[in-house]
Amino acid sequence: MPYKLKLDLDLDYFTSPHANVRKNGEVELGPEVGCDGATKKNYHVITHAHADHLGGLTTGRYQVATKPTLDLIGTIRGELKNPMSLDYGIPQEFDGGRLFLYPASHILGASQVFVETKEGSYAFTGDFKLKGTPVLHPDELVIEATYGRPEEVREYVNVDVLLLDLVEQGISKSPVDVYASQGKLQEVLSIFSSLPKWVKIIMDKKSYEVAKIYEKYGIKFPKYFTSSSKDAIDEVREKNPYVALWPLSVRRNRKNLSIIVTGWAGKPIVYLNANTIMVGLSDHADFNELLYYVDESKARWIITDGHRSRSAKVLAKELEKRLHVKATARP
Repeated sequence: MPYKLKLDLDLDYFTSPHANVRKNGEVELGPEVGCDGATKKNYHVITHAHADHLGGLTTGRYQVATKPTLDLIGTIRGELKNPMSLDYGIPQEFDGGRLFLYPASHILGASQVFVETKEGSYAFTGDFKLKGTPVLHPDELVIEATYGRPEEVREYVNVDVLLLDLVEQGISKSPVDVYASQGKLQEVLSIFSSLPKWVKIIMDKKSYEVAKIYEKYGIKFPKYFTSSSKDAIDEVREKNPYVALWPLSVRRNRKNLSIIVTGWAGKPIVYLNANTIMVGLSDHADFNELLYYVDESKARWIITDGHRSRSAKVLAKELEKRLHVKATARP
């Protein structure tokens, strides 16, 4: 009865070296594929263009991603050594297996990774929110754990409408500065299509360039200007009402209303002070959605990504307790 005997072996027997998360952030999916971290494997898959997934960009024989992700990396970090564009659902054959990318609802071009080998199948979700993300069905699953604690469950309200209301109220008194990460800034820009046409929208140069890549792939935005353009400079000088979109790293202007758009708000709206508001808009699955994904995947062994989340160990324990699956946090 060799098959039943294997089920009694320690989890390490199954997850190493097939699927694993290394200390440098590399997600290993079998002997040929490493994701989102420096790797010595042939295929270095980059799930999306956020900084915590861009480790070791010059490593691997090929740097594999969707075309939008490669374009975003070219703008944010520069050209890669040996990029390989791979469309969703199209296999990349290698000796002893196949590599696939599938959609992940996160930022433009984000993908999940699925690897088939003779020994079994392995997948990595990358970052995702559940709506718009197909559930994969591997033998071993590596899953993100950003909101991996039971209390990290979101209220489902129309945050888009709340954000628009705050901006429309704010510009009647002062300019409004909105701060968010790349990808989320462009999501906010799309939401602002519903603002009155007379409201000028300003972006820093890098965010503007990223938005142009989104437009290249069919995303519709309202008219917007770089902060260094004549239109933007005139708007600021004449003290007209405007909305400016900035990365989180930009120092806030205390004279303007500041709206920080982040999944870590905890609630749809949090008032930090009279002039600073947090709006809860997330591109990650919450705790309940992570449980749903794992349950639907039917994967036999689960690895939670502990390199990018402090909640990975908690999530692994909760998965074992609630779903009765084998789960461990790595590294």
